[in-house]
Amino acid sequence: MSPFDEYVFTIVRELQDECVAKQRAPVSVSLHDITHRINEDVRKTLNQFIKDGKMTWYNNLNKIPHFTIKD
Repeated sequence: MSPFDEYVFTIVRELQDECVAKQRAPVSVSLHDITHRINEDVRKTLNQFIKDGKMTWYNNLNKIPHFTIKD
């Protein structure tokens, strides 16, 4: 498996384990839950890059964030 494959597999496993812990049936994970978790991780990582001074960001006219790696 590629690193990204392992990352997604781990997310599904964690979310599935949460279902079991909450005794929720069926024990399955929706695509929405998976992409939501990935988006949370991406936001945290981008924020850390900005905090560390590795990137800058701005909102375009449509309020969509854009990122630039600092050289």
